[in-house]
Amino acid sequence: MGKSTFMFLAICLVLSTAVKVGAADVRLYRYVNADGSLVISHAIPASKVAGGYDIIDAASGRLLERVPAQLTPEQLAIKQAHDRERQACLDDLDRVQTLYSSEKEIGRALEEALESIDSRIKNAEANLTQMRSEQRKLEREAAQLERTGGALSDILVNNIERTQIQIDTLEGEIAQRHRDKVGARERFAKDREIFLNGHCPEMVANF
Repeated sequence: MGKSTFMFLAICLVLSTAVKVGAADVRLYRYVNADGSLVISHAIPASKVAGGYDIIDAASGRLLERVPAQLTPEQLAIKQAHDRERQACLDDLDRVQTLYSSEKEIGRALEEALESIDSRIKNAEANLTQMRSEQRKLEREAAQLERTGGALSDILVNNIERTQIQIDTLEGEIAQRHRDKVGARERFAKDREIFLNGHCPEMVANF
């Protein structure tokens, strides 16, 4: 083979390789036009970008990237709501799985919470009994003064009012503690459900 022939073949090989590489680098855009027809071209109109499109390899027709359609404000709001709901679920799942290693542990935690609330209820009830007893004593003292024509002192009146305020506060606390027990049962029931379920749904919106 002559030197000139060898050089000619080498140049042809380089050019052939360059053409192949260049073709492999070409990207096409696939989108739906205004008529609803599928179009493949070297460029995509700016007006069609929001509708979503595919980027494909010109040489092989392989899908390189799928750019989804832009969401409407309503769709975006739905997606964000779903994202928040899923993140809240993931946070709850992480918390429950960190706190408990078994369903029995959740049951024991509920029992401890209820026992703690019951203890506070008993203390409040004991204080309430004491306040009511003191109130009756003060009221008898006031009644006795009224029967004998005596005037009620400001101290006595203030003490009667103070005991009534304390009674109202303790009654409100006891009622709240009973609501706390209901809330604790609901909360631990939810934790048990999360623990047994063990995963969060994908929450995919159908747009």
